[in-house]
Amino acid sequence: MEPVCCHMMPVYMPPQYSTLSYWNKRYSKISETYDWYSIWPSLKTHLPFELESGSNILHIGCGSSRLGQDLYDEGVRNVKNIDISPVCIDGMKAMFPHLDYEVMDVFDIGSHFKGPTFDFVIDKGCLDTLLCQENCEELIPAMLKELHGLLRYLRS
Repeated sequence: MEPVCCHMMPVYMPPQYSTLSYWNKRYSKISETYDWYSIWPSLKTHLPFELESGSNILHIGCGSSRLGQDLYDEGVRNVKNIDISPVCIDGMKAMFPHLDYEVMDVFDIGSHFKGPTFDFVIDKGCLDTLLCQENCEELIPAMLKELHGLLRYLRS
């Protein structure tokens, strides 16, 4: 089966978003933040609730987003920013040494935490990278299952 992103972008071959080598190369010269899609000031206006300062948040596929710093500036200090690229994480730790960054695979998150740990999971683009993989129909539910096991409760 063809990756979903091939159906969405049939004119040219999509970037190799599903490979670690692509991301390591992309982040090899990280010198500033970059947010895909939207920035925090825009995103927060769409939340149906306010994040509390004591909330535990998991930001998956953080890349070079400044979201962790933006949340910190708003008083939210318990944010775990994870990405599969060690090159990216090293760069972000250098830019924001006071924030919590860790190399982690979304398919192995459960082995790093014991049961429900987070109040929220934020994903601004990790899911899109999975859509570029041949077996995305299996990967996406597997990722969501991992994440669901880490949530303390679900908001309605």
